[in-house]
Amino acid sequence: MMWAPPPVQTGFGPGSSLEYAGVLSRFVAWFVDGLIIGLVSLLLMAPIYLVALGTVDWSQIAVTGYQTGGSARLIAFSGLWALTLVGTAIQVILDLAYFVLQWTSGARATLGMRLMHIQVATATDGQTLTREAGLRRWVAMGRWISIFGAIPILGSLAGIVAFVWQLALLISTATSPVRQGLHDRFAGSGVVQPVGTSNNGCVVACLVVVGIIVAVSVVSIVALILLGGQVSGILSRVGSSI
Repeated sequence: MMWAPPPVQTGFGPGSSLEYAGVLSRFVAWFVDGLIIGLVSLLLMAPIYLVALGTVDWSQIAVTGYQTGGSARLIAFSGLWALTLVGTAIQVILDLAYFVLQWTSGARATLGMRLMHIQVATATDGQTLTREAGLRRWVAMGRWISIFGAIPILGSLAGIVAFVWQLALLISTATSPVRQGLHDRFAGSGVVQPVGTSNNGCVVACLVVVGIIVAVSVVSIVALILLGGQVSGILSRVGSSI
């Protein structure tokens, strides 16, 4: 899909083969991309989690009081926190690379956007986004806020801030005549689709979502099976320490 020559400054007008992408199409694409990133992150981090969780002394976490020594519990909690922080950092880096590299590629669209037949480019002339513009758009989307969710004190606040910001992006996109949310305005980008695009993309996207959910479920079951022996040992240690 190529961007039509702009008859006006916005790049759209009578006779154009493109129109601004609808909010529903963009939301579905965003949701599919989120599932893909989550699945890849899970596959990357699962081996690390399996090894790391087996080294945690769970009895120190389950026991209350100070009879076992506060330093041991502190070490156990620190290990879990460090593991969570590393996992979150990896997911944020993956998220950054996933979106920016695909927005600025020749396709000018992520995998989810391709399913919905939409693409993103500069709003004025339809040129491919530069890496700088792609980075600005990603930052404005606020997906990096999740890194603060791994910090115990800031976790809840970060979740609230992320939710409110995503809601603001959704509202600003839906109320804009040219469907430019705050993130698009900050990056100078626009999202379009071919005129008269059918809803077949939604059907395909839904099938992809189901497939990803099934894949995540399979991975989770395999992880539980691999952890089975460790879980028994953990419960045994916890039971004997209480």
